[in-house]
Amino acid sequence: MEGSPVPHTILRATQFYDLVFGAMRALDKLPVMLVPRGLVGQPIDAGEVAGRMVELALDGPAGRAPDVGGPGVWTMAEAARGYLCATGRKRKLLEVPLPGKTARAFRSGALTCPQNAYGRITWEEFLQENVRGR
Repeated sequence: MEGSPVPHTILRATQFYDLVFGAMRALDKLPVMLVPRGLVGQPIDAGEVAGRMVELALDGPAGRAPDVGGPGVWTMAEAARGYLCATGRKRKLLEVPLPGKTARAFRSGALTCPQNAYGRITWEEFLQENVRGR
């Protein structure tokens, strides 16, 4: 697509909070919550990404737009602690190592773009809205 003569805009965003929330709900099924050790992310609210997409669409083709991410970079363990606090759940949290190149890339920040923190809604704010509604 980037090499195409067709005018375009490409926006890449980090993971959405909804994905992390779904993962936390899945990991919360056992008495011990297992999370990948050292995996860092910078999730963002899907609505904020949608807003950025509208801005870009109204400006016309921009080619490759700067990547966007949420306001904070944190580990899966930190996300899990926030989830457990917001839900009032009591679980032992155990960080487990993930082997391989992909896990190594995730630990080194491949899922982040801290220089382009675009989102303003925090994980805690997202949790407040979404835990209350369930």
